[in-house]
Amino acid sequence: MTYKNVLVVEDELLVANNLKTGLEGLGYNVPTFLTSGEKAIQHVDEMPQKPDIVLMDIQLNGPLDGIQAAEYIHNNHDIPVVFLTAYSEERVLQRALKTMPYGYIVKPYMIKEVHSAIQIAINKYKQEGQLKETERWITSTLKSFAYAVITVDSRGVIKYVNSYSESLIGWNQKEVLGKNLLEVFKIININSSSSKENPVLKAITDGISHKPDYETVLLAKDGTKKSINYYTTPISESNGSNLGAVIIFQPVRGCDSNNKFKNQDLNNFVPAKNAEESFADRPPNDLEISVNNNDRDNEFKGTNSSRGIIDSIQELPQKRSKQSGGRPPGFEKIIGNSPAILHVMNIIKQIENTNSNVLITGKTGTGKDLIARTIHNHSLRKGKNFVPLVCVAIPSNLLESELFGFEKGAFTGAFGRKYGLLEFAHEGTVFLNEISELEPNLQAKLLEVIQERQFRRIGGKELIQVDLRVIAAMNKNPKKELSENRLRKDLYYRLNVIQIHIPSLNKRKEDIPLIANHFLKSTLKKNYMEHKEISNNAMDMLMEYKWPGNVRQLQNIIERLVILSRNTDIDVDDLPDYIKSKNSYQLNNSIVPIYRMAKKNHLDKFERKYFKKILEETNFNISKAAKIAGISYRTIYRAMKRYGNLL
Repeated sequence: MTYKNVLVVEDELLVANNLKTGLEGLGYNVPTFLTSGEKAIQHVDEMPQKPDIVLMDIQLNGPLDGIQAAEYIHNNHDIPVVFLTAYSEERVLQRALKTMPYGYIVKPYMIKEVHSAIQIAINKYKQEGQLKETERWITSTLKSFAYAVITVDSRGVIKYVNSYSESLIGWNQKEVLGKNLLEVFKIININSSSSKENPVLKAITDGISHKPDYETVLLAKDGTKKSINYYTTPISESNGSNLGAVIIFQPVRGCDSNNKFKNQDLNNFVPAKNAEESFADRPPNDLEISVNNNDRDNEFKGTNSSRGIIDSIQELPQKRSKQSGGRPPGFEKIIGNSPAILHVMNIIKQIENTNSNVLITGKTGTGKDLIARTIHNHSLRKGKNFVPLVCVAIPSNLLESELFGFEKGAFTGAFGRKYGLLEFAHEGTVFLNEISELEPNLQAKLLEVIQERQFRRIGGKELIQVDLRVIAAMNKNPKKELSENRLRKDLYYRLNVIQIHIPSLNKRKEDIPLIANHFLKSTLKKNYMEHKEISNNAMDMLMEYKWPGNVRQLQNIIERLVILSRNTDIDVDDLPDYIKSKNSYQLNNSIVPIYRMAKKNHLDKFERKYFKKILEETNFNISKAAKIAGISYRTIYRAMKRYGNLL
């Protein structure tokens, strides 16, 4: 293996020198180490031979910290950066992640850990380079085609157009990327037996290639009509899952310069009804609409939807989950073996082949949305749309139009027809979270939909028939909501056919180790981090805590512990103070916390004196001091950071 040139940026001279010596002992070339962000930028700008990788401390002396320096080096020189830091503030960690680092090593560390991180980072950088090169070749190849080419993802969103297609559709690439295909590729099918059939949509949803056997007209951006031949084919992964589709087209040679057919004047042609509908203007088939006003990273950009309400419209793959850990398929995400949670799963199994409405109750953070999705995925409607809506997340003046949709001209700003979420849920399931937060008039309209299976769009006269299952949820006591007239009794009785109560985490504490370790593993995987464990003492404290925020709070705490903990073992000292406090954790005898505090203070004084002496006797050679003391390099390094005045 050929080792690389490494630039070390670290303002603690002892740490920097030990790191340089250790890496050189492994065969790396470390010509120097720098102590500030400004020096690092100047070095990279001026040196003819650039480093292959930069090891960057975050907290540096000077006006630029390591994050700012890393961002400059990555953007201007495309050099991978790995952060070395003991800085544990979550705000700083989030800033560091935005620079897209190739690694993150928390001090103290062993030199072999740095070696592994460097090799992983360089390998990742090399793979990304190969992917960029492949992408460049594919793009160049498509540009040279004598055909117009457009590719879309599984939602019908345009991902690529070549220059020839730009000349035909009248749009440039910057204008169309991110748009729905049928907003741009507007076609009129002449002599088609089914004006509503769209082969492009069919290639995406059904994975079927299609070449129409009838004449097709493309309506360009400027309104001109051009006769084309086109072919659509799905884009699939090796495992068969559908990624999207590619559309290949070219003008028909039989057209004259005025874009007219020899036997028909296209400018006088009246398109069939709905022939130019776009994805955004009609309900899609077998689509999942994710609704969550709090997730701004996935906001749906469609022109007929309120911003931040529909996050995404994507295909719903109906693949059976692989069975893991002996759990039945489809229940893998419900973690726990307590009688309370097993009872919930048993009810879901009992109703899996029914269409009955369901009311889910439970406190905030217990996982009501997860249970609702599991019910849908085990129902007769599992191949259809699942449409979740958090009622409290949407202003009441917008909620009615989101549920029922509206007609053009129904109110100021209604420039076109909009389909409501209830229409998207046709033949599927609508999940209404926090149902008691609906205004009384909306509760009455919803009751009518449940009873009559029909409704009208706002401003519309046509009765729209819908076949849907309603799953509702609330985090409050239904009886109290009924007594205080916040929930209509008739609506409650319609929804409460099957009631499932999700117990709070405090009522199933035996599940906490399983849930905590599940979130531990998922956080490690998500952040590309090495193995960590929760110590028995820390787990005991987690089990004693009351968890007012339930599973969601536990998930957030575990993620924080994984990211901020400096050690392989997550111990009591890593836990937040409010979990360690007397009010949230105590044994039978209240003297135990006092004893532990006294013991800790005594040990701190002993460690400070011991480590100071042994470091002075070894001239601050950490490896030699660790060997004499019979402890690890990591332990001495932690002591040096804890007791800063040792130096």
